[in-house]
Amino acid sequence: MCRELNALGAPKIHLFAFNDNQTAANFYLGQGWEERRDIRVFSWDAGKSVTEEGQWVY
Repeated sequence: MCRELNALGAPKIHLFAFNDNQTAANFYLGQGWEERRDIRVFSWDAGKSVTEEGQWVY
């Protein structure tokens, strides 16, 4: 799989999986992917952070 991605012009790929998805983790580790432990992911959704009146929800 990785050789094919590289041949398509994607020499580096980042994949996100939920922490409790051990099946996915085992699959990708078995394919030679590396688990990153040096970064964290933060998300923000404006639709969930602003009321209909335009007030910010903290």
